[in-house]
Amino acid sequence: MKTFIRTAVIVAAVACMAASFVQSKNPDDILKSINQFRSKSIADARAAGEQININALNEQVAAKANEAIEGVDATKVEAEQAYSWAQIFSMAGKHKETCDLAARYLKTYPPVQQRYAAQILLLNSCNTLGDGEMIADILSDVVAPNLALSQAFLRSVVNSYSGTIAEDEGIDAAFRAIDSALAQVKFETPEEYAERMLPSYKSRGLKNRDGSDRTDEQLTALLVASGKRVNESLPYAVADKKSKLLKDAGRKDEALSVLKEFVKDRDPSSAYVGRANTAIKQTELIGSPATPLDFGRQYGEFKSLEDWKGKVVLIDFTAHW
Repeated sequence: MKTFIRTAVIVAAVACMAASFVQSKNPDDILKSINQFRSKSIADARAAGEQININALNEQVAAKANEAIEGVDATKVEAEQAYSWAQIFSMAGKHKETCDLAARYLKTYPPVQQRYAAQILLLNSCNTLGDGEMIADILSDVVAPNLALSQAFLRSVVNSYSGTIAEDEGIDAAFRAIDSALAQVKFETPEEYAERMLPSYKSRGLKNRDGSDRTDEQLTALLVASGKRVNESLPYAVADKKSKLLKDAGRKDEALSVLKEFVKDRDPSSAYVGRANTAIKQTELIGSPATPLDFGRQYGEFKSLEDWKGKVVLIDFTAHW
């Protein structure tokens, strides 16, 4: 009985020591230190006129983060500090622990901005782990708090998360995630975009070719055109991603339908319409007979593709200027 009590006391003491060790490390101070190191490294490289080696810098940051989490039991971190520790574990490349910590922090019902940031951290770690099912589940609860973040969120869903979801849960689940993110995107008119961005552009002191300052009217016209492109880039990104997922699944006709729906009723001079039309032509070639090739001049004995009918042919296009 005495041995049991003594053992229990020792176990309790060790547990207290572990808890106090975690508490002795302030994750906010650690984050501040690592971020200052990153900023100083970038500033020093720029001051020296050197190219910033991002890969080497990330490795150094990861080493510092791994040193910081040494001895830290992620399961014993208090919920209120879980997001800060989640960021450090993420820097260290410990994505399973990052997911657990971010999820624990979200149970504290943080303010909107912090909630969104923690959800994105959680999504990125789940994406690295290839957990499409978890990503799809988290996405249904994400609400971007403002215009800029709603657009950035859609791009993340399109460019990163949807592919992982498609692999794990299928194309339909990926499409639902994309459509849900698109539905909450906040748009502004090109004129509103120009008004919002004008002060920033004016502060840059942009010049005309003759060296004169650009007027407000010139900058506004430039920004209105840019605002139109921004508004068109998001629907294009959605159509492009959906068509690629469908093509990869062998659903050529559906891929073409998505692209053609995008170009319908849009300005034919739009750069994004041009890209979509190019994608349409490329998609239509899939599974079709190869088109004849006309040669102005040639090398070797090759005459035409017809001579290689029924065989696999790799064509390498090059150009000499």
